[in-house]
Amino acid sequence: MTTAPSRRALPPAQIERHLERLSAWRWDTAENCIVKSWTFDSFRNLMACLMQIAEIAERLDHHPHITTCYTHLQLQLSTHDVQGLTDLDFQLAESIDRLMDGQFTTS
Repeated sequence: MTTAPSRRALPPAQIERHLERLSAWRWDTAENCIVKSWTFDSFRNLMACLMQIAEIAERLDHHPHITTCYTHLQLQLSTHDVQGLTDLDFQLAESIDRLMDGQFTTS
């Protein structure tokens, strides 16, 4: 049986440890979220990727703040009900990174 990710706010030291395992996510301390951006080779590819991110988010019942403009995508992850970052944010980030590494070409 797998354990569900914690929905307790993480202390700064634990956030830093989680960030070390991620690729290019940054901690926005002012917004208390983690952020990552990508640029796709086409709008169509961005939207295809976004649909797959939506599926992952639905499966985890955890939804990112999404900003898009043509071929640019930015995601912000945080857990609103604890007003901070939780293990769930990092689980979602890791899942998104696996998707991006396996299927999409970005810069």
